[in-house]
Amino acid sequence: MIEDNIIQYDDEAKKIYFAGNITSFVFYNQLFTALREHYRVNGVSVAPIFSFVHVVRFDPLVVPNLISLGFILKSIHKNSTCLEIASTNATKFLDNGWFFKAVGSKSVYSEELDIDGSGIVHTIKQATGYELYDFEPKMLGFYNFSNVSKPYNPDHRVYVYNEDSYSYYSKFIQKDVSEEELGIIRSEKYQELKPIVEKRYWNILKTLSDNNRCTILDILTEIITNAVLYSGSHCSAMLQTKDNITKISISDCGVGFEYSFKKRQGKFGGDYTKVFKKFSSEEQEKYKNFLYIFEALQYSKEKSVARDNLYTLVAVVLRKNDNYGIEEGTIRIHYNDTQVIMTSKRCLKCNKFAPDVCAKCLLSHYNPANEVSTSNLRFFDGRFSGIHVEVEIKFKDYEIKTNTLR
Repeated sequence: MIEDNIIQYDDEAKKIYFAGNITSFVFYNQLFTALREHYRVNGVSVAPIFSFVHVVRFDPLVVPNLISLGFILKSIHKNSTCLEIASTNATKFLDNGWFFKAVGSKSVYSEELDIDGSGIVHTIKQATGYELYDFEPKMLGFYNFSNVSKPYNPDHRVYVYNEDSYSYYSKFIQKDVSEEELGIIRSEKYQELKPIVEKRYWNILKTLSDNNRCTILDILTEIITNAVLYSGSHCSAMLQTKDNITKISISDCGVGFEYSFKKRQGKFGGDYTKVFKKFSSEEQEKYKNFLYIFEALQYSKEKSVARDNLYTLVAVVLRKNDNYGIEEGTIRIHYNDTQVIMTSKRCLKCNKFAPDVCAKCLLSHYNPANEVSTSNLRFFDGRFSGIHVEVEIKFKDYEIKTNTLR
């Protein structure tokens, strides 16, 4: 029997079933347990089969993770993962958001957008189709649910970013490139990606007020740039705005924080253990992945004088800068088996965001006996390689806009 709001392995059917509301928490807490059970029973020579037939709803935050997982499974099995779908609202949500275009067969799709309000239509072309999942295309496009209220913005999109994704990474691992040169490349990549991000998500961005639009565009471009440059992999990005809640999810399946820091230290020297040093050797071993998240934030803090980065993003979401009109903010950073959750409500008493202080605070309030779903620090029973960032923002001055960027 398939339960609601769950991901579980069925040995008899040799499938992993997704059912009910698939939230970010359900994804992390249950999918990798189900995958481990599949491989324990069948070995790595047998690819898993995913079934979305019983899904009621996908949280937008989950969609980029499904794409990253597809890349991981394809690297293991060399073929697309079999995916069962039905003509349901959940399938319609994924279809509207171009999920199936991203994970299906190779093709080029285009959208026509009036970016500057001049009435001149710009055609945005997207080469996509990474052949990650094998599904029945005939199940797409025939949705007779016009009377069902939409719990999401139908203009949402998920995109896979691989524009020259490996150039920075390849230079990073070379011996003859300086840290200054990498900084220049990073700045150029941000400026290159920003207009691309703006165009791709324009149908969502145009509904926001001017200040909110600029905030979301800056945040989205910043995380995408980090993933494209530092992961050494493709990354996927999702933007969804419904009423006054905006959700951003970025996922890569790359090398992660630990490799990046060790490689950087080997090339340029320097101390990248400033947060680690604040903890005992026992804590360093036990909470290694947790501390690497805050080590990355500490490194970002030191670089934030010259440019916006991950540290700036956290400070914005936690309302440590009142210029952005954010009423409430939440950011989740997942690395390997660890997820850190920071909210503006919880961090309201702190005047500023200091990574080492925040790390100590989270650990001091962490109780392993508590339910994982209610904790701001989560350790999951399974590894998901890469970096996965989720942002939820509730704006103070929500209003629908149709004007263009100034």
